[in-house]
Amino acid sequence: LARVIDEVAHDARLLTRGRPVTVTASCAVHDVESDPLRLRQILNNLVTNAARATQAGRIAIDAHREGDWLIVAVSD
Repeated sequence: LARVIDEVAHDARLLTRGRPVTVTASCAVHDVESDPLRLRQILNNLVTNAARATQAGRIAIDAHREGDWLIVAVSD
């Protein structure tokens, strides 16, 4: 999961190049059983929308657990 989030953050930095936008990535989860291709696709869609809407500021990608839930968030 951390690798997928780092790759998506890298892509976001490319999308926002030339603008005063900081992209941060945080992953507090070590093991997740998922489809990395679909997870990356979902995160890329969210990050692309955030990059289009953010002219200046920050885009944050975060993953953490809350009990039995995995919370993955993209905020701008």
